[in-house]
Amino acid sequence: MVGRLKLVLKRLKNPNKLQLGYVMSPRFCDRMVSLSLHGLAKNIGQFLLFASIGLFTNGSEAAWTQEIADAPLGGDAMVQDDWETDIDVALAAAKQDGKHLLLDFTGSDWCPPCIRLENEVLSQAAFLTEAAKHFHLVKLDFPQNQLLVPAKLMEKNQEWMKRLGVDGFPTLVLLDSQQRPFGFMGYTAGGPPVFLEQLQKRLSAKARFDQLQQQAMAAEGAERGRLLDQALEALDLTIAQTHYKELVEMILELDAAHQLGLREKYRGDLDAEQRKAILADLLMLVRLRAPEDVLGLIDAMLVEVPMTPQLEASVLQIRVDLERKSGRVTEAIRSLDRLAELYADDDDAWQRVIVRKFYLLVGQSDAAQAVSILDAALQAKPQSPRIYLARGDWQQTQKQLEQAMLSYDQGLGQAKDHPDLQWELVAAKADVMFESGQQDPAIEELERFSTNERLPADLRAKALVHKAIFLREQGKDRAALLSENKAIGMIESPKRKAELERLIKEVRGSL
Repeated sequence: MVGRLKLVLKRLKNPNKLQLGYVMSPRFCDRMVSLSLHGLAKNIGQFLLFASIGLFTNGSEAAWTQEIADAPLGGDAMVQDDWETDIDVALAAAKQDGKHLLLDFTGSDWCPPCIRLENEVLSQAAFLTEAAKHFHLVKLDFPQNQLLVPAKLMEKNQEWMKRLGVDGFPTLVLLDSQQRPFGFMGYTAGGPPVFLEQLQKRLSAKARFDQLQQQAMAAEGAERGRLLDQALEALDLTIAQTHYKELVEMILELDAAHQLGLREKYRGDLDAEQRKAILADLLMLVRLRAPEDVLGLIDAMLVEVPMTPQLEASVLQIRVDLERKSGRVTEAIRSLDRLAELYADDDDAWQRVIVRKFYLLVGQSDAAQAVSILDAALQAKPQSPRIYLARGDWQQTQKQLEQAMLSYDQGLGQAKDHPDLQWELVAAKADVMFESGQQDPAIEELERFSTNERLPADLRAKALVHKAIFLREQGKDRAALLSENKAIGMIESPKRKAELERLIKEVRGSL
């Protein structure tokens, strides 16, 4: 023991450079730092007392000791007694003065980043002085040495850990006086200045939240919903959905008709699960029951079940299929019109509905009305490449080849951001050109597409296979074989390569 004391006393001759030569318990380390701060000479008797009663421990805490040895100690800037350990005491104080709480979930005797955060920031006077202006500081400790925290206090700490969803250490939670979290933080290097800057950002966000919430409560209807949404955005949507559920529910009630478009934002995951379950049940019924029975169920569901636009659209898709198979064309058209309304802001989905309606009418030998629907759609939304494709395909079946090529070119002008549509339009245009006697220009059209490296490799490979078909029809088998081999060489995925090889084999057999 005397040898140990001499070594530690030697280190303490310069307390600002204290390095621990032996592993000590956390309480002893705290006390030693306090001694170094307040003057070793005045407290040497206490120091000898602590040492003599055996507060040195053995090497079982070696990793903890190394962290403390490596971490910078704060010298005269270090303070130890500013953190409350009982959150109920801090909450009571917060009710009196309106300050927030800063909760430090830590593992003081085993967690390296916790120890670094404590030494570099949380015990520093520069941090404590500023933080105390806004927060009551509370340390919720989860040490390996269970003697450091009384059992009842540990139980309370665990309850708050579960309540706030804390799953790692260190975690600092900013809690308002109403016990609602408005920020989560962890260890960040840079000392008090960096940490205080992050705290200030969260305080500013909290101030904006409070201001917008107050404005929202003074507003009504949709305006209240918009302001509440902005308030929750000021914090963080993850925090809002977990800890501000009453405000989220208020937003959903205010947006019951989906006019604000906020339901998907706050209930997207839950709505997706509901949609998945309902659609699974409907598809099962489609396989087991007669179409008329399922249609009756869908009609009742659309009236009785509150639905998001996404769910209603999915149900209507099933209804259209059943109505078409049952020969209820008028009802199917009506369902498609409703789908077009639901997809008004989704251009691609809207175009697909219009094209589906077009082909449904063509199938009923109502070509004039079908074509008028395409023309009206293009007049309403000229930038609709999928509709140009449908119009070109129809014109091709009517042997209006020049008009068809014009429609495909118009579609290509609008499909720059849609590679799949580009390919469909180029393939259709090449077919029309080849059919009209422009065989070499058709092959050149496909070659240009295949050499455009901005397009996906699988689409470029399809263009080469399409080109090979034209070459074989011209009797140019060797050139066709080269085009096919080049297409196979473009594909890196073994699975995709095998699929392409099968396709080429089928095409050769058909020719």
